[in-house]
Amino acid sequence: MRSSTLFYRFGPFQLAPAERLLLRDRQRVQLAPKLFETLLLLVQNAGHLVEKEMLMRAVWKGTFVEEGSLAHSVSALRKLLGNGSKGKRYIETVPRHGYRFVFPVASDQRRLPDAAGPPALHSLAVLPLANLSQDTDQDYFADGMTEALITGLARAVSLRVISRTSVMRYKNLRQPLPKIAEELNVDGIIEGTVFRAGKRIRITVQLLHAPTDRHLWTSSYERELRDILTLQRELAEAIACEISGQLKSPRRRVRNIAPRHSAEAHEAHLKGRYWWNQRTEQGLSKSIEFYREALSIDSGYALAYAGLADSYALLGSRRLGGNSPSETMLKARENAKKALCLDETLAEAHLSLAFVKFQFDWDWTGAEKEFRRAINLNPNSATSHYRYAMYLATMSRMSEAVSEMKRAHELDPLSPIILTAQGRLFHFQRRYDNAIECHRKALAIGSNFIEAHFNLGMVYEQKLMFREAISQFSKVTRLCGPRASFWSAGLGHAYGLAGMHKRARNILNHLLETTSPVSATSPFDVAWVYLGLGEKDAALTWMDKAFAEHCSPLVYQDIEPALDPLRPDPRFENLLRRMGLSHQKS
Repeated sequence: MRSSTLFYRFGPFQLAPAERLLLRDRQRVQLAPKLFETLLLLVQNAGHLVEKEMLMRAVWKGTFVEEGSLAHSVSALRKLLGNGSKGKRYIETVPRHGYRFVFPVASDQRRLPDAAGPPALHSLAVLPLANLSQDTDQDYFADGMTEALITGLARAVSLRVISRTSVMRYKNLRQPLPKIAEELNVDGIIEGTVFRAGKRIRITVQLLHAPTDRHLWTSSYERELRDILTLQRELAEAIACEISGQLKSPRRRVRNIAPRHSAEAHEAHLKGRYWWNQRTEQGLSKSIEFYREALSIDSGYALAYAGLADSYALLGSRRLGGNSPSETMLKARENAKKALCLDETLAEAHLSLAFVKFQFDWDWTGAEKEFRRAINLNPNSATSHYRYAMYLATMSRMSEAVSEMKRAHELDPLSPIILTAQGRLFHFQRRYDNAIECHRKALAIGSNFIEAHFNLGMVYEQKLMFREAISQFSKVTRLCGPRASFWSAGLGHAYGLAGMHKRARNILNHLLETTSPVSATSPFDVAWVYLGLGEKDAALTWMDKAFAEHCSPLVYQDIEPALDPLRPDPRFENLLRRMGLSHQKS
């Protein structure tokens, strides 16, 4: 079998990136790995200045290296290449700045014998694209390009594509590809660089067979910033074609619509997504600012509306930002619908709408419809699968929930969010040791991941390990600060169960003083501490107030073991019935 390989040609030389091969007059030239990578980067950017820092960051990723090592590599390349026609050098030095490959370069596709054929790919990870610009403030741009490439490929190829959360931990971390492949359980890896200079962008990407570190395909793109959306689509399309054609992996049919948006609006959207991914109150507030900025520039930008829906939904469900949760969730619903009016096939907007219908509207039928639509549009979205799993658990369809969560974990194996969600499913099934294992795995990845500490505390409560539970809830309150009423309520609940009633009442009194429809304290928080104190009447009274405000933790009350003391009371069964959760078990 013969496969097509990209060649760069200059003088008597031919450079094949995928084969790690340099030929002079058809004879192989031996090159050390760092020399090959240095030459490849210079050739791919022929005619352009490649700054010293850019070369060092690209070739010696994540490794401290002195500038003398780069100078030595360039000197060695010059000796190896010699001079071209009429004594012209291939590489020129730009004093104090870097180097430029000055010899004319042509590229074409050539055929090479390949007895074994290209390796089959079943799964793919896009490692964070390296920001080669000197300005670290441009990190959001490289991160945005990485996420866009992941999303585009997830929709286009019938492979398992690893989600953003798991791959971003490799940002600025250099590890052997086989090791990364093992950790992510993938056989294909895409890595590359982004260089932005003024209004122009240059992106280089390569596809590798990770277990063998074998290059399969390399390409470079250079565009004006105003063409960034086109560039993102071209990247995903080119890689999808390479995988589906050369590697015989089927492609999905995707809608080929190319909406044009201004570069300024898209850049604001990238900044919004960057801050949304911080998952903090400050980050969510900043993301809303940037999404609004994008829409002030371009009111038809569907992704920006979907981003607003995401941000408002998280603020509302966590009672952050100083606004009424109901007001915030209504904004989330409104923006999700605006996004879908502009683009009905936007998976992100369907997922946001599903989340609102699930957590706030308690529209169980409508939520499932939107979850299924989001997954159908993007089967590789780990977030869609894990949120749908939590919905299915709420409906007491536990075997389906476990199946969806397994798929989410396959797509995002290093995500502390998904590991913690797996732990919650085990908790709901009363498999507490399994739950503890999941939460500990999540904390091994992110030692300050609040939800893992909190949920671990809840498991310890069920195992009557109150000292350990209090330790976990105390860590949460230290990490979150004074505004974290829900997390404080967890500590108050544990104090009550442990018989430390004075400490529990101190927390309860503080919550009662700060409870209002627009505060961070919800009626459910108060009910939770009363429950820990064993005051069931007061707990049910405040749960009824939580029902009136549609507090999101109520959605799990039919399957939450901690609420077992309330189940014999008819008022609790009536609350379940009013929410439409009674007799959901199948």
